[in-house]
Amino acid sequence: MKTSTRVLSILLSTAILTSALLSTVSPVSSAARRAPTADLPKPIDIKCQGWESDTVVVSWVDEAPDETEWRVERNVSGGGWATAVTLPANSKDWRDTGIASPGTVNRQYRVRSFRSGDSFLSPASEVCSNRRINEYGPFRIFYGLRGTSDDCPKIGTKEVCTANTGFVDTQGQSLQGARAAFQRVGFDEDSGVPAGSLDKIPINIVWCDGGGCAGGGGLGLSPELIEKSFDLATRAGDPAAYMVAEHEQFHFQQGKYSGFTEPDGKWVVEGQARSTQDKICLGDDRSTALCFDDVTGGYAGYVPQAMGYLGNPNIGIRSASYSAALFWTYLTEKYGTSAPSDKTEGGMNLMVKFWEYSKNHPGLDAVATLNGALGDLGHPASVNFKNIYKDFMIANAAKDLTGPSVPTKYRYLDESESNGNGSYGPVTYAISQTLNVNDGILDTDETVKPWGARYYQVRPTASVPVIPIKITQDTLTPLFYTVLGIRDNDLVYEQRYEQRHLDITLL
Repeated sequence: MKTSTRVLSILLSTAILTSALLSTVSPVSSAARRAPTADLPKPIDIKCQGWESDTVVVSWVDEAPDETEWRVERNVSGGGWATAVTLPANSKDWRDTGIASPGTVNRQYRVRSFRSGDSFLSPASEVCSNRRINEYGPFRIFYGLRGTSDDCPKIGTKEVCTANTGFVDTQGQSLQGARAAFQRVGFDEDSGVPAGSLDKIPINIVWCDGGGCAGGGGLGLSPELIEKSFDLATRAGDPAAYMVAEHEQFHFQQGKYSGFTEPDGKWVVEGQARSTQDKICLGDDRSTALCFDDVTGGYAGYVPQAMGYLGNPNIGIRSASYSAALFWTYLTEKYGTSAPSDKTEGGMNLMVKFWEYSKNHPGLDAVATLNGALGDLGHPASVNFKNIYKDFMIANAAKDLTGPSVPTKYRYLDESESNGNGSYGPVTYAISQTLNVNDGILDTDETVKPWGARYYQVRPTASVPVIPIKITQDTLTPLFYTVLGIRDNDLVYEQRYEQRHLDITLL
């Protein structure tokens, strides 16, 4: 056996398979204020947004240290500035309702703070104007146009108005395509139904929350993102103009269900939404729908998010937020049962069942909800979050192996993002080195987070007779250890352990 020149690689991965108690650190209250100064500063980041067709929402950032009131000033059709409303201290927004001729840009707004003690009135903020309106099915898009008489003060350095209506049209088409796609893959709740008394879902073209935001019944999309160029034919460019709308619209879809309780639910809410950027094609007809699973980059893209997780696999899945996207992709591919021949959208009924189970069994945490959904899909009790996570952890190291002995559960179905080479990219190894006779490798002070993983790889030369592996830890928590033997790009050995320490010798 020692005459073989082939190298046997030993891959050892460890993971904690229990969740930690999460403590909540209260953020600094928005009411916390800086020390008073003599003058009241000029208000910043004023913006005008739409809500209902005849409503303008004026908002600003309160930087005044000790104002006693706010004054919103309005100029209608060039008739001159007048105080429209006086608001109490700490106010940050005001709604102007009952506007005639919705969509006609004929109103301007600015704000000032006032201090009654010395009758000091701050300088006026920048001026914003009410928005233009385009409607697409259940969506009402409010926007302004740069280079026109529209008032478009920036939020910091970010634009709040777009260059032309073509970018607005793309958003309307993308939102409608996402809504149709969600229904096509099985969601029975319509993401296009407005909340409360709204007659349409308000979509504002404005900078918010890093580029896109959803909440309170409305949605915000950044001009910076909707104007990114992407050629549907050549696939060149950044598809953010399509994907951000889909991502935020999926949050509307999630919001139609309720029930699960989790200290940090972003690994579900944001992880799923990021995964759908790869798993959902826009449109009601799958044969003509727009898919983006072949795109490797882009702002807030799925593939860069997956690569980021593989670069830091010790982030716990249940606290991973957006980076849990790869786990949800793995779940849908391996345990969803819908459209099995569709490498892109196949298995999306896993997410559908998750939200249905959440709605029908409120009060459970996300893991119990997932396990219940797996049961509803017909899987046995042994197919559960814990056991799936074990396979997922191994798959991220074994996914690129092409030998005949590699189980399909260790391979992703849809990796065309990497231009055909079949890989999202390698997982990060804490150790990766060649092992010679009498070599010793020592690594101390490692930490494995709950539902996180660390990977170690050694490549023994042909003269190495045995490989002793010994791991000790300071806590009483059982760890999950996996030892893989790899030869000629094939998996020839796998052993699993779930215990506190590991002390084995490989021949």
